[in-house]
Amino acid sequence: MEFKGPTHLDGAFFLDKTTFTNAIFHEYSNFEKTRFYGPVSFRHALFKEWTYFRNVKFLAPTSFAGTISKETILVEAADLSLLSLSETNIESFQFTECTWPKGKNGHRIIRDETVKLECKEKRKPAELEKIYRQLEEIYRRLKKVARENNDEMRASTWHYKEKEMLRKRLREENGPGIIENIYAKVCDYLPCGIEDFQQKTAGLVAAAEKKSTPFIRFLNTAYWLVSGYGEEPLRAGAWLLVFIFGAMVAAFFGPDAAQATQTSATAQLPEVSGGFIKSWLWYMPLLKIDKLQPTGWNELFRALFNVAISVQAALFGFALRNKLRR
Repeated sequence: MEFKGPTHLDGAFFLDKTTFTNAIFHEYSNFEKTRFYGPVSFRHALFKEWTYFRNVKFLAPTSFAGTISKETILVEAADLSLLSLSETNIESFQFTECTWPKGKNGHRIIRDETVKLECKEKRKPAELEKIYRQLEEIYRRLKKVARENNDEMRASTWHYKEKEMLRKRLREENGPGIIENIYAKVCDYLPCGIEDFQQKTAGLVAAAEKKSTPFIRFLNTAYWLVSGYGEEPLRAGAWLLVFIFGAMVAAFFGPDAAQATQTSATAQLPEVSGGFIKSWLWYMPLLKIDKLQPTGWNELFRALFNVAISVQAALFGFALRNKLRR
């Protein structure tokens, strides 16, 4: 099939299966407000000039696998819930104001993820690892296209999904981690909350795992856990507060608290007083509190809280910056 002149299919209706496989479009092509009611394939099509899809209705599975374009294929204001991007030259496309499907956790996804991971419980780990690798590559390329088109919001979305596929791929390569195994044991005896919480917590991985790529796994999982890959300031801020107020626990064993309880025959919690506040602030970074006599353990905990709070504050600022620039 060959279109030697400008192709104007704006407003056209295709009621059955439509195929432009191996078609060649020599001039400008316009598919504005075109409706495809059946499956549509542009497999291995060649566009030599600009191609415009605006307000197009893809009402059945659609594929541009192997499509080549010398110019940009513009897709604008279209619902892409049924668009497959496997084997697609994504760099040839520009997506503007398009609607992408939502996953179970509310994040935008692509149709390929839904289709490929359907009935994933029946798939072998090696097969799942391959699928996650393919999806990771697709999301990485979508992120690149979004950044080139200054679409910061979609770049943020695809960045999150790329890292999520990496985390899940590494899990399939290495199996469950220590934290995940402990969590499973605890859930055998205790109620573990809503199912969604279980699914999210099931992705935690331990750094002590002695298998391939443990360091990358740990960094990627920790990055997701404390900041949502630098895209969720609320999560990063919540963890920052956890670290700050978590220092209160250490303050109970701080210099002032220890001195206050030494004269007592029974262990008592120190009162929330000026001395306790000083002990708590002593664990904060960039603060200098005098007239305290810390022990070696106090110094160790102070170093840990200083690092944790400083790093988490930086991640919170980074995530907030990313959110505001979108």
